[in-house]
Amino acid sequence: MILLAFALFGGMVGIGIWHYCTHFADNLVRQIYLAYCEIYPINPPHFASAQATIQPIKCGHFFYYFFAFGLFFLWCAVTFSNNLTAIIVACYGSILFVIGKIDWHYKLISPANCQLLLAIGIGSAYFQIIPLSLEQSLHSAALGFLCFFVVYHLAKWHYKQEAFGRGDYWLISALATFIPWQDLPLMIFIACISAIIYAMWLKWQKKPINFIPFAPFLNLGGAFTFLTNSASINTIMTSY
Repeated sequence: MILLAFALFGGMVGIGIWHYCTHFADNLVRQIYLAYCEIYPINPPHFASAQATIQPIKCGHFFYYFFAFGLFFLWCAVTFSNNLTAIIVACYGSILFVIGKIDWHYKLISPANCQLLLAIGIGSAYFQIIPLSLEQSLHSAALGFLCFFVVYHLAKWHYKQEAFGRGDYWLISALATFIPWQDLPLMIFIACISAIIYAMWLKWQKKPINFIPFAPFLNLGGAFTFLTNSASINTIMTSY
């Protein structure tokens, strides 16, 4: 019964993700238009979302997302014996998917999604769902945010333009809540190496390299570090 509940809940989450990704561009264009009208209320521009540079993502039928995330949540329920841990891991992977997909298509990271992941990480540490104390989670998140906030502004000052976006250090801070601060270099190393491999593949394919979305590679490094760290702690605990 629990497995069926996990699968159905995952399917509903998948439909929500499909709806969010499909309508992300329209919602973003509408928000920009409303913000422009607030700044210049006397002469608002003509609004036509079809003429916007940002176009909606073609996500296919929502059934694909329903079954894919249903199976993913089911896999989490089977893999992790603790149901709360399974839910946290499933939500963690779902949010990473949304952040990575949006950044891959639009070169844009929504701070709201990162802050949601940050809240889940801190809450999971507070209720001891993940193998980190609240102090460790907050310490890691603060260190990740401050370090890459400084790196962002130093790179912007040196190159006279943004070397990476503001959403990147929000994402790093959110990912850091799930791992000890000592593992932050490993997470960044995996992200950079995978991004370099992807850039080399693009060069080998003789495709132009204008801008590489970094969120999918950060997600890869964060997920790998989180899962390996959790597995190693569980192994140590069972050995005793």
